[in-house]
Amino acid sequence: MSGTWPVKLTILVLGGIYAGLFTPVKAGAKGSIGALLIGFARGSLTVPKLCRVLVDTRPVTTAVCFLIIAAQIYSRMLAPSAVPASRGDFAALADLGFWGLMLIYIVIMMGMILDSSSIMFILVPLEAGVASDPPIMLPEIEYLPHAATAEQMAGFFLGLTKHDLPDGEGSVVECLRIASHNGTHLDAS
Repeated sequence: MSGTWPVKLTILVLGGIYAGLFTPVKAGAKGSIGALLIGFARGSLTVPKLCRVLVDTRPVTTAVCFLIIAAQIYSRMLAPSAVPASRGDFAALADLGFWGLMLIYIVIMMGMILDSSSIMFILVPLEAGVASDPPIMLPEIEYLPHAATAEQMAGFFLGLTKHDLPDGEGSVVECLRIASHNGTHLDAS
């Protein structure tokens, strides 16, 4: 019986969202209250334990609140400064093309919030055949072009044929096979 409470709580929260009874924020609140009530009903949560949990989570909660406050201050400063509008005008008038804008976005915009190694992980493409591990653990990438996936793509939708797809083509797919060891080394090689 005790193992069914988490399932019931999950059904209440997700079912309420999918049924449209409440928003995700309200579902989170209902889930929290439900978890508290279940904890008290089962006896695994007492008032002293609840007080200890609240004290232990205070530093994280404070940091998150300061982050939200700083983001609100920043957004209220940024809007009147016309910086977003000028960046939009630059993107529209620069005639850089899609890849030029993506490069600027990744390198400059993401550089404001990510460290250099994270940016490198985003920018460096995965390549098959890089000798990063013994042969049995080498990563393998199988490239499937548009034409190769059209039948599979059409099979997802009832009554759709390959000829109903734009230009009769599906999506480009890259099937990646890695070992748990070399997954962390792909970008470093």
